[in-house]
Amino acid sequence: MSEIKSQHLPQSVGLIRHFVVERGLPSGWPSCHDLILWREEYETSPVIPCPVSLGSTPWERCYSSPSPRALETAHTIWHSAPQVCDHLREADFIPFATGSLRLPLAVWEWMIRLAWATGHASQRAARTDMMERVQKFVCLLSESRTQHVLVVSHTGTMLHLRRALHKLGYRVPHFVRPRHGQLYLCTLPR
Repeated sequence: MSEIKSQHLPQSVGLIRHFVVERGLPSGWPSCHDLILWREEYETSPVIPCPVSLGSTPWERCYSSPSPRALETAHTIWHSAPQVCDHLREADFIPFATGSLRLPLAVWEWMIRLAWATGHASQRAARTDMMERVQKFVCLLSESRTQHVLVVSHTGTMLHLRRALHKLGYRVPHFVRPRHGQLYLCTLPR
């Protein structure tokens, strides 16, 4: 991986989570298998566009995750074709070997986050992959020599990208679960 050239980093990076997806969250007490089936439906579900304010920043480039929901969002908010970047794709999650165990969605989300945060063996490969992709994307940004960049992606990717930008000296907004279609502006102090 190439080294990050801090003098070439963009002055501002705008993070945007894709539009809301028509396929809602699973209801009831899903099993791990139910979540896998739901995610397959979610991946191909249409989005519900909403107005997006890009502020007054003179955006020069837009990168997008290759997922259909991120691409449709990027095409809607950006005046030309976005650059599709595989580094921005959503984090994978490795299904837990829980058999037919059924839990509320909030418990599944908590378990996945805890497994990620603690580096649990069940999610370690997916977590490592995400961290490496974020680092590669930050290197790509430093090589782009572009001053103002939009990034359309997903919650997990945005969280890790925000952390990486903060380590590089960016002022970053706080968010836990970013709102769909909202700009989160990260800037380098002058």
